[in-house]
Amino acid sequence: MTNDIGKVKNGFGLPGRGLEGTPAVGRWLRVLGRALVLAGLWLPAARAQTAAISGGLLQACVSAAVARARAAGVVPGAQRTTFLLSGDSQVFSHVFTHADCVGFVAAGARQTQALELVVQTAEGRPVARSATPATLAYAVHCGHAGEQVFATLRMLDGQGEVVFVPLEHADGRPGALSALEDCPALGTPRPAPIAVGPEPVGKSIEEQFAVARTELSELGYGSDQVVGFGTLPADQHDARGVVLAPDRCYALVAVGSRDILDLDLRVFGPRLPLQPAGVDVSRKRAARVKLCAEAPARYVLDVSAFQGEGAYAVQAFELNEPAAAPGVVGQMRIAYAEVLARMRRRGMLGTVLTSGIVQQEDAIGIPLTLSAGACYAVAVVAASEPDNAGLQLGLRGEHAELVALDTRPNDAPLVFHCAQHNELLQAVVRSTQGRAAARFVLVLGREAVAVAEAP
Repeated sequence: MTNDIGKVKNGFGLPGRGLEGTPAVGRWLRVLGRALVLAGLWLPAARAQTAAISGGLLQACVSAAVARARAAGVVPGAQRTTFLLSGDSQVFSHVFTHADCVGFVAAGARQTQALELVVQTAEGRPVARSATPATLAYAVHCGHAGEQVFATLRMLDGQGEVVFVPLEHADGRPGALSALEDCPALGTPRPAPIAVGPEPVGKSIEEQFAVARTELSELGYGSDQVVGFGTLPADQHDARGVVLAPDRCYALVAVGSRDILDLDLRVFGPRLPLQPAGVDVSRKRAARVKLCAEAPARYVLDVSAFQGEGAYAVQAFELNEPAAAPGVVGQMRIAYAEVLARMRRRGMLGTVLTSGIVQQEDAIGIPLTLSAGACYAVAVVAASEPDNAGLQLGLRGEHAELVALDTRPNDAPLVFHCAQHNELLQAVVRSTQGRAAARFVLVLGREAVAVAEAP
């Protein structure tokens, strides 16, 4: 018999150290760590809806694998589903009704990258552990009648739904789990670093910040300050509290010393219960998270070294925002300000032309009247999460011919066009597969001289 004990968070549940043991965290962060145990972490409704779709398919895959295992003589227990953020733990108890071997299965949905499953006695002694961190974890324990054990799931990397089920009479790994490995809804482990010889010598922390400062200044970011620093052993996390200015937008840049080859940054906040505010787990020496701070603007920076070890620092670059524009609210202020900065670099001034909603896997056309001899910039900025991912922008001529196209995956799509004669074009905003319906604003940029001469 298996029971759900609930989520456990030791600080952040980060490997090797909790918030209480992190140097220079401060009283607020210690209180915050204790409050997390009571409050829990809840995701925004949009992310929960996406997870529900992926998790539903995963549950179906697990049910099919369990049915196949039942045909082989295995007796499944209650199937349970939970949602875990990186560092979260979920504990289930199991009581042996008779002497038996029970296998414990944990399968993570998309966006999960590494799960750990540990089986412990009531005294806390580990008796079984999954072989390696994976998105499909399995551990087996043979117990006596009346024995109670606790199966602890820990999300080591990633986040998403996890399906847990105990399998009685499962001495060894049931063959039915092999089919579960092919489930399209199962998470994908982060690939291990490829041995390609010695890594090139990395830049120092100061040199990396100088590069980031140059790149971000071209996007409209100005003043900066160090908001966190420390040292990271390999595969470890460090949590730091930071207070930002409410209603200001930032680029948080985390860089490591020369021996850190892959650095990750996760940001939680701004109030209790904490919510994920941004993440960068790309395979790079530096990580960047952009956000607009909301009151009370108290955030927690979770920095981890996926490959290598050494010192790290986090710097906050403040965005110099333009005047408020209709329809530009929330996090989309960042993409809007960056688009205007990119236009300015080409000598153009941008303004919001119109707004609209594009449905999933659909396209919407917006007519544009361009004057002969003038150059223009056209951009689209999305209002919903995940920012501008999945939106494409193209320009079509009077005979439906393609004039310009931008399909970049992350930055707001931006195209330029110089009209040879008076033209009537269509700006086509397209939502790609997997992107939900999104509200957007269309930004039109004109040459600064033309704007000054306009009546």
